[in-house]
Amino acid sequence: MIYNTRYITNDEIVYLRKIGENVELYKRMYPQQKLVYKIKMLRGYLRGAAKRVNWAELDKDKIIGFAQAELERYARGSYERIL
Repeated sequence: MIYNTRYITNDEIVYLRKIGENVELYKRMYPQQKLVYKIKMLRGYLRGAAKRVNWAELDKDKIIGFAQAELERYARGSYERIL
């Protein structure tokens, strides 16, 4: 069986959708705490992305656009997925 071991743009977007959720503390947070935590993680990701030099074959614009859209969604309080 052959597996594709390349990390692609979609993998990064999946990571962003679940950013911070694999931390044990996150699982014990109240919904409002989860919201604040996700916003903090996405802001940190975007700060790091601004400094990132090597995007390899990843679509930088698509990834940053998605991260910004997620941040805006959480900042508006549209966080039904984390309740």
